[in-house]
Amino acid sequence: MNISKTPIRLIDLWQYNDDSNFPIIIASLKGKFKLDSVSAKVWEMINGQNTIEFIINEIAKVYNEVDKQLIHNDICDLINKFSKDNLIILNYDSLFPNINYDILNLEFNND
Repeated sequence: MNISKTPIRLIDLWQYNDDSNFPIIIASLKGKFKLDSVSAKVWEMINGQNTIEFIINEIAKVYNEVDKQLIHNDICDLINKFSKDNLIILNYDSLFPNINYDILNLEFNND
């Protein structure tokens, strides 16, 4: 995964939850997603300004006892899952915010 990409949340239907094991719940067309504490921290940082590299480094600072390569792999897997579930735009560009049609898994015919 290209960690210089800048993801942004596509779904804004989410809320903080009182359950400390799953502090954030996201509602989408694909169902309800309960995020654990690490996934919740990643979700909060996906804002169209932070790169994946920045997110990895911030999580690594919090969990400095964990191998950074493991953190890198886990965060990339999580962000890929968010993308496949249409919860985020993987590479947001504020200059061209409407260019990312591919995130919705739409196919266009050029007939």
